[in-house]
Amino acid sequence: MSYSQWLELVFFVLAITFCFWSPL
Repeated sequence: MSYSQWLELVFFVLAITFCFWSPL
């Protein structure tokens, strides 16, 4: 896995986690 792919995966996971964690 390349660095750019890892960065894309991390951002995707963070976005999903934020949506689930956000109470609003």
